[in-house]
Amino acid sequence: MKAVFFGSSRYIVPVVEMLHNQFDLPLVVTTEQNKMDAVPFYCKSQKIECLTVRKSADLISNFQIEETQANIALWPILES
Repeated sequence: MKAVFFGSSRYIVPVVEMLHNQFDLPLVVTTEQNKMDAVPFYCKSQKIECLTVRKSADLISNFQIEETQANIALWPILES
């Protein structure tokens, strides 16, 4: 099963790692801009495509997500 994950911060890297181990994870979408930030850095080290967006509205016209033909998209909701 193919999955796309949406998330940012070093706290979600274990989630990305688990998904990468359990599913075909062709793409991770993050708001982290620096390639040395936790999510882009992990993705690069594991050869996972990482898409950086500034805001969720940027996703509407991005065909890179559609091209993955993912079965599921995962977007964590964090409560404060």
